[in-house]
Amino acid sequence: MRSARRITLNTLVIGVFALVVYVIAIASYEFWIQATIGPKIEQELGFKLGTPYIEDGSWLGAEVIELESFEAGSVFDEAGFIRGEIVVEPRTLGKVYRLLNGSRGKPVTITTVAGGDGEPIGDRQKRRVTFAVPRSGRP
Repeated sequence: MRSARRITLNTLVIGVFALVVYVIAIASYEFWIQATIGPKIEQELGFKLGTPYIEDGSWLGAEVIELESFEAGSVFDEAGFIRGEIVVEPRTLGKVYRLLNGSRGKPVTITTVAGGDGEPIGDRQKRRVTFAVPRSGRP
């Protein structure tokens, strides 16, 4: 019986350790994407994303991915994005950057809602914007 408990405890410790390592690896990868690919793709495509907190009716508010700005004539301008819109799909900054970087020369779809404080994000009307990501650099 004691041996079975020891095996179970060892298995639990190994499982928790593996989970911690996995979470650290994912967080590190997301940070790396945001620190290296993010600025490059923003510069190449002429846009800027931010992650402000907004008041959305909950007591905590919500951190969102906001389209802070884009240059006139840029891919985002031509696609019809609106400054201040909130990106709801892809759901993380890293996923937005990976989608754009990995879709060079192909169409992508980004889902947005109206920005700013107000009703909960999930209650806002969604808008899907599909556009082609240039192969490299600006169009």
